[in-house]
Amino acid sequence: MDRDFFRDKLAEIVRVKNKTLEEVYHDQGVSFEAIYQEYSSYGEQLRKFVTDTSVLVNRALQDGKKVPSKRIQPELVKDHFPPNYQKIWSRYYEMVGDGNTAPLLDGRGVAAGLTG
Repeated sequence: MDRDFFRDKLAEIVRVKNKTLEEVYHDQGVSFEAIYQEYSSYGEQLRKFVTDTSVLVNRALQDGKKVPSKRIQPELVKDHFPPNYQKIWSRYYEMVGDGNTAPLLDGRGVAAGLTG
């Protein structure tokens, strides 16, 4: 966590929220310093769990390790999406298979063959 970035963003958010609290709700608002201290400590506690995952994944792949990837199985789609989305998803799944390749996208960011 970049403490200066966090401090600046939080200061702006607290300023805007306090203005709303004071002018709309006639409340005194919240203390920037109290919130900053509390959430800064959370950031320090979480620091060891945060990393640049692209670097982590690339290192694992370079070392020949297996890297799990997430994908949706088409048989699960039918229970959660209307039929027109099921058709699109089935076509998409045919294109990407087991999730190890990405479909070609047209200029609008739409997977080729899925708009018809």
